[in-house]
Amino acid sequence: EVLKNETDVNLFGEPTIYLTQNLLAYWGKQKKKAADEMKKLIDNEGIKIINWEDGKSLYDLKLKPAQHIKEFKPDTSIFDLQDMLIPGKKIQFIDRLNKLKQSQDPFLLYSLIHKHTRLMLLLNTRQEPAKINPYVKTKAAGQARQWETTKLKQFYLGLSKIDQAVKTSSTPFDIPQSLEILACYYL
Repeated sequence: EVLKNETDVNLFGEPTIYLTQNLLAYWGKQKKKAADEMKKLIDNEGIKIINWEDGKSLYDLKLKPAQHIKEFKPDTSIFDLQDMLIPGKKIQFIDRLNKLKQSQDPFLLYSLIHKHTRLMLLLNTRQEPAKINPYVKTKAAGQARQWETTKLKQFYLGLSKIDQAVKTSSTPFDIPQSLEILACYYL
């Protein structure tokens, strides 16, 4: 049992601090019990909770936001990286790429960039992509309009060459280094 009494304050009247880490793994096994304990902690004003989940949020834990729960989230995401796939945003793209490569699988980053670039190319050449979320389509169309069609085709071709070079081991560069080089040429 996590909570011992209703007034969890220390000797000096300061609130008690609970640190949680990787709670999501525990959450799946003992969901009902864990949810009841967390609700007690959240509702108790004398307790502060610091939650550390590797890339997860309170939403993933199905917990309501509370003033005294501190959440630490990553400062960038793959969607931020995709937003920088615009000519003139080279520095921002490389910065986000370098941050993400420390915590994300490089091939996943490559795959999502490749897929997003293909979507932008379809929209740039006025082709209709199959079954795409309207929000994603609108956002990608806005990005696609900022590219010259020939440059976007060359960028997409460059992404395909990265895939081939990595799979055949014909490059001394890893995926993030290759993406960075490609970005220097086209962004």
